Amino acid sequence: MKCHSDWTEQSPARGSVKLGTKADTLARCEPFSHSRPWRIPKSITLSADLVQQNGDAALRTIQDTFQNCLIIVRSSAANEDTTTQSNAGHYTTVSHIDSSDKEAVTKALTDVLESYDGRPGDQVLVQKLMTDIAVCGVCFSCDIDTHAPYWVVSYDQSGAHDTVTSGRSPSRTYVRARSSQEPPPVSTFAKLFQMMEDLEYLTDNAALDVEFLVDSDGKIWLLQVRPLTTVRSCPLLDPPRLQEIIQKIQGKVAKLSAQHPFLRGRKGMFSVMTDWNPAEMIGIRPKRLALSLYKRLITDGTWAYQRSNYGYRNLRGFPLLVSLYGAPYIDVRVCFNSFIPATLDDSIAEKLVNYYMERLRTTPTDHDKVEFNVVFSCYDFSLRSRLGQLRAHGFSELELDRITFSLLQLTNNIIAPSGTIHANDRAKIALLEPRFLEIHNAGMPLIDTTHWLIEDCVRYGTLPFAGLARGGFIAMQLLRSLVTEGIMSDGEYHAFMNSLATVSKTLAKDVDLLQQGALRKEDFLERYGHLRPGTYDITSPRYDEAFDTYFCQWNQATASREKFTNPTDASSFTLDAQKREKLDTLIRMNGLQTTPAEILHFIRHAIEGRELGKFLFTKNLSMVLRHLTTLGSRYGLTAEDMAHVDIQVITNLYSSLGDADVGTVLRDSIKQGKNLHTITRALRLPQLISVPADAEHFMASEVEPNFITQGTVTTMVILEEDLHHYPPTGKIVFIKSADPGYDWLFSHNIAGLVTMYGGANSHMAIRCAELS
Repeated sequence: MKCHSDWTEQSPARGSVKLGTKADTLARCEPFSHSRPWRIPKSITLSADLVQQNGDAALRTIQDTFQNCLIIVRSSAANEDTTTQSNAGHYTTVSHIDSSDKEAVTKALTDVLESYDGRPGDQVLVQKLMTDIAVCGVCFSCDIDTHAPYWVVSYDQSGAHDTVTSGRSPSRTYVRARSSQEPPPVSTFAKLFQMMEDLEYLTDNAALDVEFLVDSDGKIWLLQVRPLTTVRSCPLLDPPRLQEIIQKIQGKVAKLSAQHPFLRGRKGMFSVMTDWNPAEMIGIRPKRLALSLYKRLITDGTWAYQRSNYGYRNLRGFPLLVSLYGAPYIDVRVCFNSFIPATLDDSIAEKLVNYYMERLRTTPTDHDKVEFNVVFSCYDFSLRSRLGQLRAHGFSELELDRITFSLLQLTNNIIAPSGTIHANDRAKIALLEPRFLEIHNAGMPLIDTTHWLIEDCVRYGTLPFAGLARGGFIAMQLLRSLVTEGIMSDGEYHAFMNSLATVSKTLAKDVDLLQQGALRKEDFLERYGHLRPGTYDITSPRYDEAFDTYFCQWNQATASREKFTNPTDASSFTLDAQKREKLDTLIRMNGLQTTPAEILHFIRHAIEGRELGKFLFTKNLSMVLRHLTTLGSRYGLTAEDMAHVDIQVITNLYSSLGDADVGTVLRDSIKQGKNLHTITRALRLPQLISVPADAEHFMASEVEPNFITQGTVTTMVILEEDLHHYPPTGKIVFIKSADPGYDWLFSHNIAGLVTMYGGANSHMAIRCAELS
């Protein structure tokens, strides 16, 4: 990668331009733009003192410079665009002013100056307004957080000049490793990056925030250049190292995308949310302990074992989650194969997987909701009509019949009223708690205890939970199809969801009893103490480790405990006789081997079982994290240190003996984990990787939101980082991940919940549906 652009004339010295106010920096850059493929709009700079003390002279200067044209009056305050604060958007800008209109110009100058704090050196920047706009945007010369060597361009092609900076309408974001040789999505961006390199060289600063325009002739116009205020001592990755890592990721993607004798589908694809949703549960940049635990407990083998037990194709031996330098990605082709019924022949399976892959490529925003919008993974009352779309993709009627029959057979086996594998999973997970007590009370060494808690968590926890989760999804599909087919109204659907007996409802009621003094704190923590926001995060305190933080927030004004609103009791749900009769007819017409009472019973218990199963297995997981904290403390290691341990180290310490002592083994693993996490943090990768080139440049996903209810609410917002300082009661809460460890929020009668990640069938989506 070039350190700076090749100049056509004698090169200026590096650092020739000293960054200053918005106006001063542009004025200093302007002489160097004459021989470059970029320009600066015609501009003048007026001191605040001149405008305030001699407005007529300022007005004459403007009108002499800009005759009969539109101008824009921009802020250029002394405390704007500095190395410590940008104050972006803090001060007023007035645009589309007729330069000949003295009154309008004077008012614009006054409005801009009145927005200032009144500091020495304040200026006003007046420019000719650019109206020929093909693209407007902002480009960062590095990742704003890590300063890793990426171009990050947010841009708009509507013809407006401020849509990106104002945030009033959607814009697109393009991320590009600076070493990439791939063509950018907008051809003129090649000249934009040339300008960025010029500016880096001229200012001797590799962390710039640049506002630009592209006109209809493809010319780049520089509107503003300022230093990024998120200054780091050095980037987390330098360009050669980033290029090396990207090339390895591309090689891995290509390898895993190649045809495989035991996989159907021509090509591969990778997503952060498609199946078992790692983005929701451990985040897109997890530390090594969380990642390795998630792989061990669920995605290395458990998921495939249980899916095969439920009648789908056998994918044992295929890890579902692929770690790309610590970034967790679901192998989408493996996922799609695992949703094919085992009884379906290979030729139809091949066509289905290829259809699914192409369908997701054309609608990538569905990557977090594939079971609703892409694949056919079970039978429901709307399946036959939905399968009709396959006719346009070359599927014959015979093939559609075979797909229908295989899904019907699979679903009947799962929802059968007695003796089903689903019922067996509910019985199996019930064994987890008594076994937990046996292990806990056995008096084994800490490493041995931790090892067996993990083993039991897999065998009696996540394995049956994977089945309960599958049953829960099938239940939701059946329930939604009852609405589609007119058996239930939307109101009845929500009434049914509200009638469910779930952990979150019980928790909310118990919190209220606790506040009333009707439930002892010890009894409350005996049941819920193991929960923590961030189920796999060792640094996140358990409920029994930070009780006051979660449940006894103090009112700063009165210094009295907050009184929680008593949650409404779950309403009972009944389906009237006429609708039960219609449901009975629908069941018989579709060949489901059940009755209206049995299918509603299955739906209820499957959804409740899924939530209960998660609650139960996380007790083992939470205790594993607690034991690891204790183990680390014996060797002077903090919980933050232990967050970087690979869980396989514990298995190895249990089963192997070597010369290295436990402390050395842990420190070596932590060192490796921290080094890996540095890379994970610095990498910018898309949510969906379709081809190897996506690892070096991509358009950020325009993700469709998942609205769980159709109600509206207007109230204050509280962010995740403020939850421990202010009560969330009555507020809309914003959290990064849809992790069920945040169940405590519902006990505070929050008004709404917004999560960065979490699909339509996520745990928190179910919670929100239950609670309306």
